[in-house]
Amino acid sequence: MLPIVRAPNNDFKPNNKYCGYKNENNSKIKCFNCNLWGHKSAECKNKKDGLKCFKSSKFGHIAKFCDQSEVNQTLVTRSNTFTKKLEKYVEIQGVKINALFDTGFDLSMISYESYTKIGSPKLSINNVSFTGINGECLSPMGFFYSDIKFDKCCIATEIYVIQKLYCDIILGLDVISKLNITIYENRIEHPQNLA
Repeated sequence: MLPIVRAPNNDFKPNNKYCGYKNENNSKIKCFNCNLWGHKSAECKNKKDGLKCFKSSKFGHIAKFCDQSEVNQTLVTRSNTFTKKLEKYVEIQGVKINALFDTGFDLSMISYESYTKIGSPKLSINNVSFTGINGECLSPMGFFYSDIKFDKCCIATEIYVIQKLYCDIILGLDVISKLNITIYENRIEHPQNLA
C-alpha cells in the first residue's frame, strides 16, 4: 500500500492578506465590527469591545438588541431662505396666531404653547409619527379638528399638536392644496386674493 503524502497547510494559504478583494486599496474595505472603512473585521482595533450598534453607535451589542429609547424628542427647526412673507396671521378658535405656510409638511402642526393659547381643544389620540427633514422621529401629542380662517378663507382640517415647534403653527400641504394656494419666494397667493 502506498503512503498518503500531505502538503503542509501553509502551501495553500495566499500570501496576500487582502486576498478576495479585487482592489487592494484599503479605502474600499469595510469593517463589519465597527462599520468603518479602511480595514477588515479581523484587523479591527475595536474588536475587543464587541460589535458596534448602528442605532446607538455604542459597542457591545447590535441594533436588534439595543435598549436605547425609540422616540427622541427633538426641536423642529427650519432651514430655508424664504422671507417672513410666507407667514400670515390666521384665526383658530377665535384666537389670532402667526402661521407658516410650508410645502415641506404634509399635515398641519401647532406648538403646544399655541395649543394652550387657543383654549386646548380636546385631542384625539393616534399612534402617528412623523419624520423630520433630518430624519428624526416626531411624535405628536394628538390632533384636533378646527376651522382655520384667514384672508376671507375658512377651512376645516386636522391639526397635530407637537411639544416643541419653532413657530406657532405650520400649515402644510393639507391646507395649501385644498385652498389652491400658490407659494412664491416672497408671497402667498390664493384664488380669493385675485377676485
